[in-house]
Order: sequence, then structure tokens, then C-alpha cells
Amino acid sequence: MSTPERPTASVLDVFAIADASQPRHRALVLLGAFCALRWGELVALRRRHVDLEAGMIRVRGSVSELNNGGRIYKAPKSEVGQAVGGLSALDPARGGRPYEAVCRARR
Repeated sequence: MSTPERPTASVLDVFAIADASQPRHRALVLLGAFCALRWGELVALRRRHVDLEAGMIRVRGSVSELNNGGRIYKAPKSEVGQAVGGLSALDPARGGRPYEAVCRARR
């Protein structure tokens, strides 16, 4: 028996979810959906990892939750981490449009 495919949210669905979320969670929803960041990578992000001028995010690690409820910070799998671009596509002031918010990951 095969596992059924998970439903995928449309771009409009993602923005509806983001709009329905608490304001402090909006960026998590948008980055997770459009930049394909995992939950642990999102939780580990810090302001210094975000370069708004270049429109880039540097993934420097990940947070994992342990069975006892504790959390540990782990370094990225590669030495250089992961650079994610495409933030300008979310910024209307830069001429971006939400549907163009496709991030690309590079190692």
C-alpha cells in the first residue's frame, strides 16, 4: 500500500495562512513556504543571518527538539551552510510580487 500524496498549498493558500497567523509568525510561514526552510532552520534563524540589502538568508544551523522536550542547536550539514535568495521577491518596494517569491538554495 502506498502512502497518499500530501496536499500542497497554493500561493494564495500560503498567504491566507500567513494572514491568519499571529503577526510574529507571518515571516516563519512565508519563509518556510517560499524558501523551503525546515522548521529547525527557521527556529535557528537570527537577525544577523538575514541580509535585506542582498535579499539573502544564511542558514547557519538548525534546532532539534529532544524527546524530553529540550532543544539542541546543530551546525549545518555542510561547512558553508546554505544561502537562500529571493527575499526581494517578497518586497513590493523592490518591485517584487508574491507569486514570484521562489527561493533557490545553494551550497
